[in-house]
Amino acid sequence: MRANNPIVSPDGKTAAFVFQKDGTVNLGIINIDGTGFRQITNFTNGEQIYIPVFSNDGNKIYFDY
Repeated sequence: MRANNPIVSPDGKTAAFVFQKDGTVNLGIINIDGTGFRQITNFTNGEQIYIPVFSNDGNKIYFDY
């Protein structure tokens, strides 16, 4: 897995990032201490995600697709 564009949530507890596997990019999130990885999107057809950004309250993640 190859990760790019990490961003830290407003509360500083989690980080979101895009990762690539087999040419398809998905969005993941992980706790700052490296535990609790979760895949947020499940694209499978070569989709690309760019520039994730947390909302001000940290409840949403926006990205270009």
